[in-house]
Amino acid sequence: MKNNEISIYFNNFSSQGILRINKDGTIFLLNKATFLSLKFLAKYGIENSAGINDTLDKVIYFLNSHGFPKIENSVIIKEFSSQIPLKRVQLEITKRCNLRCKHCYISEYKDVLESSTIYELIDEAASLGVMDFDLTGGEPLLYQNVEQIIEYILKYGMCTTIFTNAVVIPDNLKKILKKYQGVKFRVSLDGWNSESHDYIRGKGNFCRTLANIKELIGLKVPVEVNVILNSKNIIGVKKFRELSNELKIKFRYDRYLPFSRNDFLSVTDEEYIEALYNLPNFDSRARTIKENIVDDHKFYCGAGNSYVFVTASGEVGFCPTLSNTKFSGGNILSDSLAKIWNDSIFFNRIRKVRCRFYNECPVNFICQGGCRSRAEFFNGKITDPDIQECKLAYRISGIVPAALKGRL
Repeated sequence: MKNNEISIYFNNFSSQGILRINKDGTIFLLNKATFLSLKFLAKYGIENSAGINDTLDKVIYFLNSHGFPKIENSVIIKEFSSQIPLKRVQLEITKRCNLRCKHCYISEYKDVLESSTIYELIDEAASLGVMDFDLTGGEPLLYQNVEQIIEYILKYGMCTTIFTNAVVIPDNLKKILKKYQGVKFRVSLDGWNSESHDYIRGKGNFCRTLANIKELIGLKVPVEVNVILNSKNIIGVKKFRELSNELKIKFRYDRYLPFSRNDFLSVTDEEYIEALYNLPNFDSRARTIKENIVDDHKFYCGAGNSYVFVTASGEVGFCPTLSNTKFSGGNILSDSLAKIWNDSIFFNRIRKVRCRFYNECPVNFICQGGCRSRAEFFNGKITDPDIQECKLAYRISGIVPAALKGRL
């Protein structure tokens, strides 16, 4: 049994909690009585607690049925109090990188945070009830002693997703992966073979990355692949599907945004949407009925509402592509994360921001308001519509979105 099989978070402000099984991310909601029972069992053990009362017995039955007869050896409990819970922090731990990809939006590969600053940020994130503390870059696995930082995150009961090119997986990190649950990898692939991938990322990197993906799968570590569709690889979506099926892992697709260079890699809304039609269940948001256990108020993503992006220079931004000082609530080098999240003018203004057409749009259930970064990038304002999502919603449903009235 690994050290952090279960994480429990309880918000004393709302008297609500979450139990997460870290192996697969399954989440259960907790009321206060159930939380107190779990807390009791973690202290005194299941064997010594059976028959005390009905609530305890029900919790014991639940734990046994999910394969946790020794909760005292496998649970991490975190209590906090927050009116606006911050659930996820994504840290750009360094801008340094071992590749120079054609589509990268990083202009300089220099900034790097001191380890003392990173540990302080992890401490504060844990005190705020953060459930996920993710690492990105640059290439996060280049950071010196990164495995120690990852272990520090996991000891708090938080999970972490590592966004990496997976050209190199440090041996010391592999030891951590065998010891703990809760580490996931999101690996970047820009091609389905050496020719297509290495055109973007450099000669020999496809073989290195693919070999490391297979090794991670062999270690039973959750792996997903990020694909940035661009003008050179968009014709190969079916090939990506074949590779996904071969590896038996999920591929996620996004669109290249030409931030500062290499406009020739751009694709149109129509090209991107057409490519999505080659993916299974791409329109599931429009035609699937499913229970949403944790209500995030159905935003396109959690940016500004339950998630922040911290840059390698310490800025606490809206998301990776909206993280300059214009879209920052402050800097962790001068202010606490709690102060920035709860009190900054920026986050209090930007929180719950949506497309200005959202309330009147008949297909908002498909786009959930759309990406605020794309809206800002293509149209100039964070409240503008994400036209790509509008066109996709129209293609799926045949219903004209509010933002496209008179434009079709």
